[in-house]
Amino acid sequence: MRYPGGFIKLFMRLFIFIILASGSVCAQEEQGIKLIQLHKFNYIHPFSYTTSKKDTGKRTELKYQFSIRIPLFGDGNRNTFFGAYSQKSLWQVFDKEGSRPFRETNYNPEVFYRTGGDNFFTDIGYAHESNGREDPESRSWDILYLKFYMISSVLNFDLKIWHILAEDQGRPDIPVKTQKIQDFYGFGELRITAKLDWLFISTLSRYNFSKKKGAWETDVSFPMTDNIFLTFQYFLGYGDTLRDYNNFTSRYGVGVMLNR
Repeated sequence: MRYPGGFIKLFMRLFIFIILASGSVCAQEEQGIKLIQLHKFNYIHPFSYTTSKKDTGKRTELKYQFSIRIPLFGDGNRNTFFGAYSQKSLWQVFDKEGSRPFRETNYNPEVFYRTGGDNFFTDIGYAHESNGREDPESRSWDILYLKFYMISSVLNFDLKIWHILAEDQGRPDIPVKTQKIQDFYGFGELRITAKLDWLFISTLSRYNFSKKKGAWETDVSFPMTDNIFLTFQYFLGYGDTLRDYNNFTSRYGVGVMLNR
């Protein structure tokens, strides 16, 4: 299937809608009371280069992440029960000969309860993530998690720890899925964000100390307008996507971000 220019314009309008629905966003957790809030980072990287050997196609592709949350019960700030949805996709827009397929999409619905004060608060939640494929390409996992936040004017610290309820990996009957996701994702992740007037640097890391495997991702962003930021992303390790959960890769991306 070929994607005409009109499809790309429609795709970009979706990001514009998010901006209008959410208003100006300076920091991810400082959105006030809104019906639709930005959740994880929302970005589009028209240029993203990966060293992944999974699937065929071009190493250069388009990457985007779309992520929102909606307050279901509560004031929409602290002491609120949220429903959230995130989607991360790799789109082979430069592979004209291969009809520009989507190489991988990860779907991530979750529900969580947020409680605490302005500078220290906690999320308690359940999350599912999958790539929507059938075996042997299927990948998924379900977790219960606790996420602790410490927010200041200069630094943010987010620590997320999880308990895996179920996963679609670790199956001896499928050779490509004999390794468990926890061997590569570990049992938690830490994000540290440094905030200056013109520059944000956000680093996410996870590591399984017993298996000596993990990942590191850094996002650097600069303001272009009140709502749009120029962003650069670098990833190194396991789990760039669910399909790459046990595949060591690196990725370089540049594009625009709507929240940080």
